[in-house]
Amino acid sequence: MPDGIRIGDPWKEAPRVNQEWKSLTDIERQSRIEALLTDYNAQVVRTTSDGMVTIELGESLDAANVGMKLRDIEREIRRFIDPGIELFMQPRPDRNQKRKFRGVELLG
Repeated sequence: MPDGIRIGDPWKEAPRVNQEWKSLTDIERQSRIEALLTDYNAQVVRTTSDGMVTIELGESLDAANVGMKLRDIEREIRRFIDPGIELFMQPRPDRNQKRKFRGVELLG
């Protein structure tokens, strides 16, 4: 499959970040990631030396498109910066007014 899921050895160890990434400061790691995020309307929330990168998406996307956008961003980051980086999304607050009242009982 050219652009789908590639099934490989499930017991194979996941790639780890290289020493260059580990030696960078937090500001240097953030600037490298942000250089790739200019086309995606996203910003870096935090990075760690072990390869965890948390971003916040600037636009409001439905749940179906958020996953695809994150996949595309992670693919770019792994291709151009380091194959061991894992991408996480900063949780968004729930803005649905009806769900805020779930479990609330009105007395009257």
